[in-house]
Amino acid sequence: MGKALTVPRAASGDGPPEIPFCLDVGITGHRAAALGDSADLRPRLYHVLLNLRDAAARLHRTTAGVFAAVPLPPRLICPLAEGVDQIAADAALDLGYELHAILPFRRRDYAVDFTKAAALATYERLLCRATRVLELPCARNQISSAYALAGRATVAHCDVLVAVWDGLPARGAGGTAEVVEHALRRGAPVIHIPVDDTLPTMLIWSAHEPHLLQTRIDQFAARNLDDFGFGPLIDQLLAPPHDPVERSHLAAFQSERQRRFKTRIEYPLLLAAAGARRLRRTAVIVPPYTASAGDEWRAFEHQAQPFTAIMQNTTTWLAAYAWSDRLAAHFAQSYRSGHVFNFIAGAVAVLLGLSGLLLPHAKLWLAFAELTVIGGFVVNTRVGVVRNWHRRWLDYRQLAERLRSMASLTLVGIAQPDLRPAARGACSWVDWYAAGVWRSIGMPSGELSGETGKLTRSIISDDIAPQVAYHRSNAAAIHRLDHRLQRAGSLLFIASCLSCIAFIGAYLVDHAWTVAHAADFVALSAGLPAIGTAFFGIRVQGDFAGTAARSHITADHLASIAKALSSGPVTLFRTADGTEAAARAMLADLGEWRLSHQQRQLELS
Repeated sequence: MGKALTVPRAASGDGPPEIPFCLDVGITGHRAAALGDSADLRPRLYHVLLNLRDAAARLHRTTAGVFAAVPLPPRLICPLAEGVDQIAADAALDLGYELHAILPFRRRDYAVDFTKAAALATYERLLCRATRVLELPCARNQISSAYALAGRATVAHCDVLVAVWDGLPARGAGGTAEVVEHALRRGAPVIHIPVDDTLPTMLIWSAHEPHLLQTRIDQFAARNLDDFGFGPLIDQLLAPPHDPVERSHLAAFQSERQRRFKTRIEYPLLLAAAGARRLRRTAVIVPPYTASAGDEWRAFEHQAQPFTAIMQNTTTWLAAYAWSDRLAAHFAQSYRSGHVFNFIAGAVAVLLGLSGLLLPHAKLWLAFAELTVIGGFVVNTRVGVVRNWHRRWLDYRQLAERLRSMASLTLVGIAQPDLRPAARGACSWVDWYAAGVWRSIGMPSGELSGETGKLTRSIISDDIAPQVAYHRSNAAAIHRLDHRLQRAGSLLFIASCLSCIAFIGAYLVDHAWTVAHAADFVALSAGLPAIGTAFFGIRVQGDFAGTAARSHITADHLASIAKALSSGPVTLFRTADGTEAAARAMLADLGEWRLSHQQRQLELS
């Protein structure tokens, strides 16, 4: 496990939220008729659920200080169908699990599926003990789709899927094999308990061979679960990154404090001076992070009613998003302002040096001023490096954008973000923290409205459309800044050329006068390019042209997703696919943006 990570804690609300510790176990399996007389199924399920619970408890004890102090009970995500589902639910409740039920139909409609009185009674008893119940909006004439939706929802909200399965290919939509295949494609580990009790329990997981493209069940490598171990499985699913650098970055994030003011305002001043974006109050004064994000959330919650009523726990998500988004904005402004300062300071230092030619009597004071400016350059760079403006900006923005889409994904009920890395070694603290926040939200509870069209329109208008508008506005503002910096730099270089031409002409016409004013021409021909180079450096370092182009492409991509959702057939599957596609589009833009800025740190050279 490595050395435990201890994170300094802030006073209540005065720092990013702790991640609650919990484990979500999904269940899928055959109906009672397909199980035969497998008498030891309940002991085998009990054994798996017990070991998962105990391994999770051990991990929480050995990672004190990373998670919230009191762990949540493990949760079983279960459709409550007759057979494996009901057996697993009873075993889980005996072991102290919470039961979260996903019903393919409304609860009264689903009761029709239970033809045996005992199975119906068990269903009703388990339903009463479930702490969350999600009722999917399917009609009785959509049985195959209903069970497929329930399977997809189970996978969306579980860390590990337990499948009691005969190992055969799918024999219909929503069957056990189809749910297993969907889980494997989404990167979730599957604990396969064979129906034949003479066969061992296996762990099937893409993480066993993360560098291979796996699209079919028979392509996924399997390991004997007893040989692999429950502890290593839970460690790979829930433990924070083992890399000490990533763990230190996590500790730094959880130690962050609210910034009341932004003292580095060079970048917003540049935007305002270039006419790209007006200077806002928030460029200097920062409202409380969680309170301001809460205002945004209440507006979204009001617009997306009644669908937001099914969301049970948004506290951790909202606080995590607020802190990551506001901190990202703070460090972005600090980092960009630092670059603006350095380039302008470099130009000013050159001008001060040249001013000695024009003001020889003030040469000593100009030298002191030049040294001061150079010192400011060095100190600014050193502060930015020591305080990790660059890395904190990139990390916190990546986290905020991962969290942003979770509200809409939760509303759909069967959708999920792309959070599982292909291999444990690839897990960053951002991956881990975002996965923990998604887990903290948990499965929604309530009746998912049958008005899928209204839900789709709400997601388009309240989530996708604002992102399209943001990217279009951002592309326009950054393009204006890039264009005006380019034009200003070009004009300065042209002016420098004209100065040289004027010097040559004056030299030929009036040699004596030209020699007497040679210092003026030197100052112009060297000083103007210095300022132009500063403008050029700000453009290149900021990658404004690339940023504008990426924002424009992302806006077009999101707009095309919105158009496809609004014009195609209205189904919950389609809405989930579109919502997930929008989240992936925003993350793809984020990945390209991060790659572009990864090597653009503040440096002295």
